[in-house]
Amino acid sequence: MNRHHPHHIALALLAACLLPSMVVPAQSGKAPDLVGRFEGCSGVTMAIGKDARVAWHADLIADGGDVATPLSATGNMHRDQDWIVVTLDPRSFAINGSPGAKRDFPIPASSRFHPMAYDGRTYLLDHASLIDLVNSRNWSYPPAPTNVSCQLRLRVASDGDRSLSAAQIILPAEALLPPAYRKLLLAKPLSGKIVEVGPVSSTEINVGGWMRPAVMKTQHSAKLTIGLGSADGVFAGMHLYGLAPAKPTLFVESVSPNTCVATMHWMENGAPSAGMPVSSAFLQHPGM
Repeated sequence: MNRHHPHHIALALLAACLLPSMVVPAQSGKAPDLVGRFEGCSGVTMAIGKDARVAWHADLIADGGDVATPLSATGNMHRDQDWIVVTLDPRSFAINGSPGAKRDFPIPASSRFHPMAYDGRTYLLDHASLIDLVNSRNWSYPPAPTNVSCQLRLRVASDGDRSLSAAQIILPAEALLPPAYRKLLLAKPLSGKIVEVGPVSSTEINVGGWMRPAVMKTQHSAKLTIGLGSADGVFAGMHLYGLAPAKPTLFVESVSPNTCVATMHWMENGAPSAGMPVSSAFLQHPGM
């Protein structure tokens, strides 16, 4: 039985893998034909018919619960140049087979995907997944093959006698990325410094894990101005890393030619400060 935490549902739809037996080979310069049953990382399924009708299904498990509730919706798919757009009708949303309230619709009514054919399978990657793929490629220097996991919201279905988990699939980013995203891959790591630290906000978060006793800790956050910009190769959605011992992740939100603004989160220790060095590579081999 597939089970979902409520906040996982939107993410689970955003990328999927076509069952191998249903793959139609991609033609050069064209998106592959998409007819078949796609599986999301967390168990969401999305079936696309020959008439471009879409049937979506997931099993939702509420916080602290142990009974899965089936959710479903229907809609349509259409092409927009190299992308496909899946639009679900909130009026078709059903909870356990009964019509659900529109306000409870748990996923985006419309989602855009870029179809990618690789190794006998077709993947649907949304913008966030493509940016994840770029970040995972830029994460180390020299770059290593990208290890796709559920964090990229991909799932590989059972293939004959082989049952491959997503964490075992190695994908070369260059093979999957459209040209506009391939340009975001860095030839060498970027290095810069924090220029300014904005106001700090704090909130209590549960670090105890799902379905475990709550363990509340204080998380601090701040927006940082960093001396790297689009002229250096920085883009919105990029991950930068502090070079302090904890190597915190900085999430770039906006970019100008020479600077960018990123958000950083930290717990008791590790507060950022002006002058702290940052890099686009979390892992760099000595001498590189």
